[in-house]
Amino acid sequence: MIKIGTRASHLARTQALLVEKKLNDIGIETKIVIITTEGDRNLNKNFSEIGSQGIFVKELEHSLLKQDIDIAVHSAKDLPIQLDQKLQIGAYLKREDPADILVSFHEINENLLKSRNLTIGTSSIRRSKWISHFYPHIIVEGLRGNVPTRIKALENIDVIILAKAGMDRLDKSPLSDKPSIDLKKLHMHRLDPNQFVSAPGQGAIAIECLKTSKDILDSLNRINHKETQTCINHERIMLGHLSGGCNVPLGVYVKMINQNNSFEMHIAHALNNKFIKKTFQYSQINQVEEKILQELKS
Repeated sequence: MIKIGTRASHLARTQALLVEKKLNDIGIETKIVIITTEGDRNLNKNFSEIGSQGIFVKELEHSLLKQDIDIAVHSAKDLPIQLDQKLQIGAYLKREDPADILVSFHEINENLLKSRNLTIGTSSIRRSKWISHFYPHIIVEGLRGNVPTRIKALENIDVIILAKAGMDRLDKSPLSDKPSIDLKKLHMHRLDPNQFVSAPGQGAIAIECLKTSKDILDSLNRINHKETQTCINHERIMLGHLSGGCNVPLGVYVKMINQNNSFEMHIAHALNNKFIKKTFQYSQINQVEEKILQELKS
C-alpha cells in the first residue's frame, strides 16, 4: 500500500484523489494522509510576510523523510527550487491548462479591463506585476485563502485571479464536502499564458518521494506523463537560474510544439520594475540556457 500525503484543502485533496486513481488503475492500493502546512496555517498573511516557495510543501517533505507517508502530492508551482537531497519528483500527471483566469460576478473582457478602474485581488507578486504592466490603471489588493474564500471576497472587490487548472479540478471534484461554487454566477476571462506568462509548473500535479524508494519510483514511472515532466524540468531550470520564488516576479511556460522534441519557451520577469518578456524556440535546453539568460539581462 502507498500512503499519499496531501494538504487538507479541497483542491489539494482533489489532486490527491487524481493521483490515487492513477495508482489504483494499475493495481496499487493506496491510503490518503492529510497534513497541515505552514501556508495553510497563515492564510491571513501575504507570501512576502511568511517566506517564498516551499510554504505549502515543507511539512509534507518532513513526513516523507520520516517515512510517515510514501509520496507527497503537490501543485508543481508550489515546489521550491531546491528539493531536499534525499527527495525527488517521481512523476507528474498530465498538465492541464496553465493559464491564469480573471473571475468576477460581472462580465469581464479586454475592453473592460483597459477602460475601467477595477480592483483586483491577489497575493501573487507575479500576478500583481503582470496586471500592473498590462493594465496599469487597475488597483491590486492583497488577497489570500482557498478558492471559496477568494470567491467570497468578490463581494468587496471587482475581480480575483485564480489558476484555471485549479478551478477546473474543483468543478469536477468527487469530494462529498467540496465547496459549492455556482460557476453560472461567475464570469471568467482566460489570460493567455503566452503573454500573461504563468508560474513555472502551473497546471501540473507533482508527486514527490524518497530517492531510495525503488518500488515507489517504479510505480510512479508507470503513471508519469513524460512530456509534462520535460517541459516543467525546463521551466525549473530557468527558475533556478533566475532565483525565482513567490517573492520574485517570474513566469516561465514551456510547451512542446511538434513531435520532434522541439519546444517553445515563454519567459517574463519584472525585476527593478522593468517588465521583460521573451519567447524562444529550441530543441535542447542546455544549448540555449546562456542565450536566454543573456537576452533577459540585456
